Amino acid sequence: MKAAAFLPNPQDRTTSVFRHNGFIGLAFWQVGIEVVVADRPLTLHGAAFITAAEVRSAGLEALADEPPVNHAILCNWPVNTFDAGLEKASHLEIANIIASKSTITKRF
Repeated sequence: MKAAAFLPNPQDRTTSVFRHNGFIGLAFWQVGIEVVVADRPLTLHGAAFITAAEVRSAGLEALADEPPVNHAILCNWPVNTFDAGLEKASHLEIANIIASKSTITKRF
C-alpha cells in the first residue's frame, strides 16, 4: 500500500478508516463500494489492514467515528504551525511506517 493512502486530510488532520473486526466478507467490500467509492471516480481494488496497536505504536490514535457503521479516524497527527513542510514530512514518515506494517488484501 502506498503511504499516501494513510495521509491525513489537511482540513481536519485525520485519516478516515474502517474497522473490520476480523471479518472480511462480502459485507466488508459492500461498505467500501457504498461509502468510500460512492460518488467518486474511483475503483476499489483492495484494502490495507493494520491493527490499532500498530497505529498507536506509530504515535497516532484510532477512534470510532460513526456513522457510517465501523467508521473510525486516525488522529493525533503532529502539528507544526511554523513549518508546513516539516509537518508534511512528519506526516509522510508516519504514513510510511503504517503502510509498511499493513497487510494488503485484493478485492475478489
